[in-house]
Amino acid sequence: MGTPKIFIVGRDNKGGKICHIFVPRDQMTVSRQHLELTVTEDGRYLVNDLDSASGTFVRRAHGKWERVGQAWVEPETIIRLGEYEVTVADLLGRVPPPPKPIPEKVRVTDNPRINPETGEVYYE
Repeated sequence: MGTPKIFIVGRDNKGGKICHIFVPRDQMTVSRQHLELTVTEDGRYLVNDLDSASGTFVRRAHGKWERVGQAWVEPETIIRLGEYEVTVADLLGRVPPPPKPIPEKVRVTDNPRINPETGEVYYE
């Protein structure tokens, strides 16, 4: 089992708001921090509205929209953030890749030495 992953979905990072997954900036009915999307340890998906002004809606099996504060969803579930419609899978496809690891830095001291036989630099 893995660690749960929590992603903030929204329009932008302005005003000190942090988002991991972005919707198009021209979607003004989507709040800067609109929704929290959690992928649980057992692979389930939970959406949680972050008190957005225009609401979070889930399209149910009968085709009607239901406004939700929190709901379990599937990857193919269509959700609506304000007026913007998207599937959970599409949102998850926008998660940026993890940053590349920083290479281990070479230890530099005040005493670099040169091996007279090989010319190789080493540090004491």
